[in-house]
This record gives sequence, structure tokens and C-alpha cells, in this order.
Amino acid sequence: MAAASSMPRSPHGRLWRLPDTKVLALGAVLLVIGDDRTPAATGGGESASVELAFVGYSSRAAVSLGGVTAGPGRIAVDEAYLSLRDVRLREARRCERTGGSRATAGPIVAELVGGHASGIDRPLALRAGRYCRLEYTPRRAEGASGSPAELRGHTVLVSGRRDDGVRFTIRSRRREVVQLLAHNPDGFAISAGRQRLVLSVDLGRWLDGIDLAPLVPGRGKNGVIRIDEGSHRDLLGVFEENLLAGLSLCRGEAGATGPRECSSARRLASAGR
Repeated sequence: MAAASSMPRSPHGRLWRLPDTKVLALGAVLLVIGDDRTPAATGGGESASVELAFVGYSSRAAVSLGGVTAGPGRIAVDEAYLSLRDVRLREARRCERTGGSRATAGPIVAELVGGHASGIDRPLALRAGRYCRLEYTPRRAEGASGSPAELRGHTVLVSGRRDDGVRFTIRSRRREVVQLLAHNPDGFAISAGRQRLVLSVDLGRWLDGIDLAPLVPGRGKNGVIRIDEGSHRDLLGVFEENLLAGLSLCRGEAGATGPRECSSARRLASAGR
């Protein structure tokens, strides 16, 4: 993924905001940041129990998710994997320092459409207060059980079908630290008690500018269109430029079991343009 230093931001750390679009959420992977430490262990103050969900959705009419049959000119995304580690929420008062409140060390492999995850770290508590960003480090997967072989050595994998049924696979090896910076210069609040945050991944935006129609699938009975470091590298570059634009952090509802639309009013931070 693109390096954090290349992301446009104001002197207050504000990024370009994602446009308000109607979204359809398809899957959520739930991490529970629980109360396994006392307030004293977090350095004083009240503690928070935060559910962090990874959600895949599409804001683009040309991209459908979750087994929906692709119509003319449309593509369907069947699976989307994100491999990562060291998810952190940084307190606003320490935003420019190293370290931070680590939510989970990982490694984690999240499947965004089906709502599955592996390698989730043990729960940790957070200090109630204001936070300036969420960040994580993409990790090249090592072929863990339950993840597809195509993900091995890569941080992102998206696979699906063209409107004529021809399958495609897109893979990226980018692993620079990703930062989702608060829209409010003062940060966003995490209150004491139980609540839910959602790392929303707009898979429709990830596929912006990628025209699969003229691409010829590889040889073999089950020919697949491949976009990675070995094939169609120009389109891989487009895909990687879209990765940050497809990420945002939103406030959800505590105890919710399914994904929900992320409106602009609930969007707390973004990682892209």
C-alpha cells in the first residue's frame, strides 16, 4: 500500500474525505478489544471496550459483492483478503510520538466479503479519550490455514468474475504502514464502556479504472485474468493507487453483529483521497 508520507494532509492532519455515496455492506470480521486490564494498568482514567470490525462493501454500481451474479458491464467480487498486523489506535495527546495503544498484534488475515478472520490477537483494553488515528502494517501472508494459496507472499487479494464468467485475481505486495487520520483536527472520541468502530473497505473504489473487458485470461481449462507483479503491472499500479482511497474508519453500534452503511456523519477517519 502507498506510504503514509505520500498521503495528502493539512497542517492539522486532515485528509481528503471520501464522497458521500450509498453503500452496500457485505461482510464483517469482528475483533473485540476487551477489558482485560484495569484502568490503572492503562495509566489512569476510565477504560473502554471497543469492538473493531473489518467490513467490505461497494459504492460502485458496476461492482457487486457476495455471490451476486454480474450483469452486462458489471463484475462480481467473490473474495477479498487483507493480511495485516499491529493495529493501533493513537491517542491525540501523543499523536506525534512513537508507540501508541495497540489493539491487536496479529498477524491477522481478514476476508472482507465472507466475514472470516484468522490469527486474531488476545483482547486489550483502551483508555477512554480522544484519538488522532488508527494505523496498521500490511503483512505478506505466509499461507496460513484457511487462506487461499494465491494470498501467500501478498498483503491484498481480490478475486471474482467478469460479466461473461471469466475469473480474475488481483494481488498486491505493498506493505507500508497505513494511517487513517481523524477528520476532526482534535481527533475522535472513544468513551468509557462498550462501543464499536468499523474499518470500512470500499472494494468498488479499489477497482476504479480497471477495465477487465479487453484482458485475455491465461492458458488452461480454467483460465484466469491475473493482475499482479508478474502480469498487467500497469493495472496493478492503478489498483494500488486506489487502496488508500477505499479505506475509512466509522463509528458503529455496540453489539451489532452485521455490517452497516457508513454515512458521512459516522465517518471518523480516512486513509485516502
